[in-house]
Amino acid sequence: MTTTSRVANASSFFSSFEGYLSVCDESNRNSGSKQRASSTESQHINNGFLYLSIYLSIYLSFYIFLFSLSLFLSVNFSLSLFFLALFLFVFLHRFFYFPLIPFLLFPRSFLPSFLLSFISFFLTRFIFYLFSLSLSLSFGLFTNQQCSFAR
Repeated sequence: MTTTSRVANASSFFSSFEGYLSVCDESNRNSGSKQRASSTESQHINNGFLYLSIYLSIYLSFYIFLFSLSLFLSVNFSLSLFFLALFLFVFLHRFFYFPLIPFLLFPRSFLPSFLLSFISFFLTRFIFYLFSLSLSLSFGLFTNQQCSFAR
């Protein structure tokens, strides 16, 4: 085998190897752009859920405020104060977009973010259960009072 044939074989090997590397590089580039696109899509989905939760919380807090105002005007002053406090808590909880109590108890660097979101999820769920319980109790007291007036 002559030197020129060896150089030709080596150059063809290197050119095919460069072609293989360019194909691998192109597939890596495509997978990286797919990962960036999926992370951007998940970011958009997270932002959508954030805006929806803020909107629903403000909407709910407005109705809590109206209900507490109607209680203040008609039925029970202390119950209306409770609902006003609940309104302020729900509104401030979402208006500033952070869970108030976990951040006041623990600094941000002390707990990981998933644990803070876990605590805030159950804290918000507890507040809404408390709200529904107090709403049903006040409705029962109101109807009981109306029945006693009818007698």
